Amino acid sequence: MGWPRQYKQTARLSVSFEKEDYDRVTALAVTHDVSTAWIIRKAVRNYLDDNSHSAGRIHT
Repeated sequence: MGWPRQYKQTARLSVSFEKEDYDRVTALAVTHDVSTAWIIRKAVRNYLDDNSHSAGRIHT
């Protein structure tokens, strides 16, 4: 997924999840044999792509 590591600039972020959401993310990662971090990165990227037209407005 994405660019080779040598071209990426990364930043670290710490977030807290409600237990139910955390359990769902973990189960999804296990089902697809990927890391929970991969699931979160993918979800954030999809959200940003889907909402790029909103000019800064957040849809909750």
